[in-house]
Amino acid sequence: MQRTICELLKNDIVALGLDWFDRVCGMVEPLSQKVINGNSTVTKTHPIYRDPNRTGCNVNNNYVPCHPDTQLRSLIYMEAEEPSSEAHTTNYDEYNMRVNLILWLNLTRLNPAYEDASDYADELMGELPDRLAASGAYHTIRVDVNGCSRDLGMVNKYSYDEAESQQWIYPFDFTVISINVRFRRTKTCHADTVYNPSTCQFYK
Repeated sequence: MQRTICELLKNDIVALGLDWFDRVCGMVEPLSQKVINGNSTVTKTHPIYRDPNRTGCNVNNNYVPCHPDTQLRSLIYMEAEEPSSEAHTTNYDEYNMRVNLILWLNLTRLNPAYEDASDYADELMGELPDRLAASGAYHTIRVDVNGCSRDLGMVNKYSYDEAESQQWIYPFDFTVISINVRFRRTKTCHADTVYNPSTCQFYK
């Protein structure tokens, strides 16, 4: 549910075509990996986006890293809370969901005259749609932007090393845009499962 709504929001953001966009992702999930550090092994956790538009049998190809990268000018990804149920009718259920949109910027590659992400965040918030187009069982999707803040908690919960941590401070910057999404899900509309034998190999 959260992933679907975030994907719809991501698609509308990509469609804005702002010239400073580099990597725009939907809802991320934490991915933990064991890394050899000297004589010991440590577990590192980074946000990863599973791209539904990538195809193939190897699901690892669908994962896009969402940690700062000095080769990028900007990075956008989302984290979503569990939707709360607001209303029920015979035909649909209505939900409310908070989405945190994380905007990371490499100011050196964008505009060295800027000292923080505020101007870019203001531009993006001003362009965000107030409604999303219906998709499948989801409809009447309304988007409200609550504002933005430099919430370090969104960064500190991941295990960045010292070099990666430096990419969250000047000449880099980030902000978290808080978004509230209200939507309805039709009770009688479910997407059919489609199998495509020509794409994947099945094992018995």
